[in-house]
Amino acid sequence: MDFITKITSSQNPAIKRLKLLLVKSRERKKKSCFVIEGERELLRAMEKGYQLESIFVKEKYLKDFQLKI
Repeated sequence: MDFITKITSSQNPAIKRLKLLLVKSRERKKKSCFVIEGERELLRAMEKGYQLESIFVKEKYLKDFQLKI
């Protein structure tokens, strides 16, 4: 994950997909994926070897977000 894409619209397809995954367990099962919330849980998943598809960070927290990959 060497790049950052700024998303400015809630109509962005990635945001729409994220919202769908957050509220629909059927969609999570269908796509064989899940949503992790919080830096601690993200780091735990990485330590266990889960493959990350996307990471979303609010812009106001981005400067404090330091992911150790």
